[in-house]
Amino acid sequence: MTPANLVTLAAYNKWANRRLYEACGRLSDEDYRALRPAFFGSIHATLNHILVGDRVWLGRLERQPSGIQALDQILYDDFAALHAARTAEDERIDLEPVRRIIRDTSESADRLTRVLYAANDAYGYLPWAAAEMIAAEFGKTMTDLYTTASLLANFRGAPEGKGTAIPRGGRKFTGNLGVAGVWPEASPPPAHDDLHEHEVHYALRAGTS
Repeated sequence: MTPANLVTLAAYNKWANRRLYEACGRLSDEDYRALRPAFFGSIHATLNHILVGDRVWLGRLERQPSGIQALDQILYDDFAALHAARTAEDERIDLEPVRRIIRDTSESADRLTRVLYAANDAYGYLPWAAAEMIAAEFGKTMTDLYTTASLLANFRGAPEGKGTAIPRGGRKFTGNLGVAGVWPEASPPPAHDDLHEHEVHYALRAGTS
């Protein structure tokens, strides 16, 4: 099992949980909480248990107390709160590799380069969320970061369907090409970006038209 394998599994876990919660969100509250022939009795209790299990194992991996008291503990009685906690936990799992890389890469003149290469190796490309964390660590803008990455030798582009986040017009667009590759004619915004291009207003400098 390589670090890249673990990153792939974390991404799958995030995707699967998103699909699961989307389906559960369409249920009535009665159906969502109804007792069923399942080990934890209801969909609500089962979703809580899955989050409980993740926090227990992450606590063991990080050698930190998880705060979990029982495997059937109801962490959140409200679906919206549970959903938000699940999303936050999945983001934490998905970004753990880059956190470890930043933490374990010692200070040196080429620290940024080494962090970028290590992140690219861990994820197989440079995800936007990981890049934001690196940019914050080094006090860089996202444009600076991706410009630096584009100049590195053997810096791989995003796999099909993943997209390398590129700052364009102040927004986050994605394509399937590396930052140093051939630019696509048009690239769609990521799923979380529901702003349309015609809604963007660009500020013009004085004296320009």
